[in-house]
Amino acid sequence: MKKNNGFTLIELVVVIVILGILSAVAAPKFMDLQSDARISAINGLVGAIKSAVNMGFAKSIIQGSDKVAVYCGSVAAAQCATADVSETHVIYGIPAASKNGILFALQDESSFGTLTEFGACDSSADWCFYPSTDDETSVYFAPKSSAGITGANGSDSCGLKYTVTPDANAKTAKYTVTSFTSGC
Repeated sequence: MKKNNGFTLIELVVVIVILGILSAVAAPKFMDLQSDARISAINGLVGAIKSAVNMGFAKSIIQGSDKVAVYCGSVAAAQCATADVSETHVIYGIPAASKNGILFALQDESSFGTLTEFGACDSSADWCFYPSTDDETSVYFAPKSSAGITGANGSDSCGLKYTVTPDANAKTAKYTVTSFTSGC
């Protein structure tokens, strides 16, 4: 009796077909990992912002600046936007929605590329920081690898929006962090 040491053509074709079906089913699941990574990074930044705001508010209470409309350390309120940063700029104790506010509270400005208008982002940054185009109480963050924010409100993009809403009558401010993950 002659012993055959190889595979027949039919066996090879069946194996190739099975591998093709498996790769067609499994490949889309692995292709979506970049989107999941961006969403996880956004959720991580949401947590970091909430932590920075809480720590900043506690510091403001200790300094007595939690009932002040705009506080920039020893600098007059009118000069906050252009002042050198030695302390986080706050609105009623909440870090302002600005580079000298929330970015300084996060204490890692090197991870953020700053834009003065919507468009390209600093290539050395992990995150893009977009100043608001509609008011001075909101900023947007987007991961560098995403397409970036494509509108004034950022709702159709991959990123998050940090907003500070002052209430002068109650001498308080509230903040919200809204994440946008549909475009990731």
